[in-house]
Amino acid sequence: MRTPLLFAAALLLSCGGAETKPAPAPQPVARPAAKTDPPAIDTPKRRVLAEMRGLATEMCECRDYACAQRRHRHLGIWLKDIANRYPEEVLDAVEAGVMARFRRLRRCFNKLAPANNQMADPDRKGSPEALKMESLASRMCACQNIECAKRTHAMTMTWVKQHFAGAHRRGTQGNVDRWKAAQKRFDTCYISTMTAGHNAPATTPSR
Repeated sequence: MRTPLLFAAALLLSCGGAETKPAPAPQPVARPAAKTDPPAIDTPKRRVLAEMRGLATEMCECRDYACAQRRHRHLGIWLKDIANRYPEEVLDAVEAGVMARFRRLRRCFNKLAPANNQMADPDRKGSPEALKMESLASRMCACQNIECAKRTHAMTMTWVKQHFAGAHRRGTQGNVDRWKAAQKRFDTCYISTMTAGHNAPATTPSR
């Protein structure tokens, strides 16, 4: 179909009007190059968050508690590993992002874990280490006999030794204070329960 402009030109020529010069061929219009996002710079913060996101995804893919326990152990290994790989300032800077992803991991773990093995609530804004110590302190304070206190104490000693072996991170001051407060509560409840004339072993080691 002719456009109105071509139709008018043809009509002019048929009426003997002046010969028109052919219009110059249109030149291609240079288009600006499409904007592309610059390649993401691989930084320690990006790596830590990507690794934590991967751990959360793997946990949420579990369909039974045995799988969740394996992923939980991987989380503990990873926490010690990043404490050795990165300086304090990097870990402090990335802590909020890690905790945000930790919440998802926790929700998926607790869907499969029994009631007495639930992971601590990160919405209280603490490091996983401080939250774990608070959970252990609550468990100790719930003990009603010496056997329970001894069992909880031994379990805590094992966890502290394994979790912090070779790790020198102290964390933010707020989390250190939370750890110390939980440790004090743990020791107070432990000593209080061990009042039947038995000698209590050493209290929890300080970080």
